[in-house]
Amino acid sequence: MSYQSVNPATGKVLKTFKEISNKQLETSLKTAAACFDTWRFKSFTERAVIVSKAAAILRARVDDFAKPVTLEMGKLLAESRGEVELSADILDYYAKNAESFLAPQTLKPNSGEAVIENTPFGVLFGVQPWNFPYYQLARFAAPNLMAGNVVMVKHAGCVPQCAIAFEKLWLEAGAPAGAYTNLFISYEQVNRVIDDSRIEGVALTGSVDAGKSIAARAGQNLKKTTMELGGSDAFIVLEDADLEKTVTWAVCQIPKCRLSRAMKLSDELIQSGHGSRDWILASESEFHGSATLAASAPIASVDRKISATTPSSPDTPEVAALRRRRLPTRALRFRSARPAATWHWPRCSALA
Repeated sequence: MSYQSVNPATGKVLKTFKEISNKQLETSLKTAAACFDTWRFKSFTERAVIVSKAAAILRARVDDFAKPVTLEMGKLLAESRGEVELSADILDYYAKNAESFLAPQTLKPNSGEAVIENTPFGVLFGVQPWNFPYYQLARFAAPNLMAGNVVMVKHAGCVPQCAIAFEKLWLEAGAPAGAYTNLFISYEQVNRVIDDSRIEGVALTGSVDAGKSIAARAGQNLKKTTMELGGSDAFIVLEDADLEKTVTWAVCQIPKCRLSRAMKLSDELIQSGHGSRDWILASESEFHGSATLAASAPIASVDRKISATTPSSPDTPEVAALRRRRLPTRALRFRSARPAATWHWPRCSALA
């Protein structure tokens, strides 16, 4: 598969990264397994020093980490900074609380004695998506590293610079080689990793199809899995809805979520000639047949309140104009002869 940075604001290919060879993959697996043999015996305090240091580095260099998020997947710069800060919070949370979460629990059975203890599990493999390129990694890596496990990650093919930055973060924080490993691997190599006896568990955040593939492969190997599968919440507008409030919410709030599905309409394309932008809102939605939004009045009132710009602008607009590839034929569009800055969002997920 391709690991390629493409700026969605310009369509320009920034960098291309080759998949690693099977020999390199074997070296990475050996390094991770060897690291686990020592990392598992580190105290919570020793692990917390490294995880907390990683959080501190994120906070100290927010813009450095935010830039590749915006460049690779088009997130507004302010949102990219917010994701970096959130990721730092996650790391700190587990650094401070993992020991109490995993402390032995004494039970009181009717006879004898019983204690629940938690011990490190092993080398874990994660397959992660593109939409939150640091947050997804942080919430997989932080609890597992604090628990004494080590992790190997295959990130989405369209955010390779984010993947590299996060791996370098752990090395800079003092983690030993193999504690956190980024893998630029093919789909066939994903199966090879899951089949490997040194891998004890698999975690996926991605599409349903990717989940089926990963879960099936892990099941063949009787390995534990966690699956967080994607989906969309419906945005339904009924006949008695206040359309002015509905349009305001749809235009101003839905784009902030940066979801990846185009707004679907139940009847016809909704078109308005008012305004200076060409927007396609990114959220799966359903409008009642009689609730047409073609009236320009509510749209005009919203249009005057928001601004559009490119993702890397130092300004912080409420929304940014976007145009997505492979859209369904039914989409909410605010048309104009000369649209403002628009860009393509890459379509990719962990394994789909």
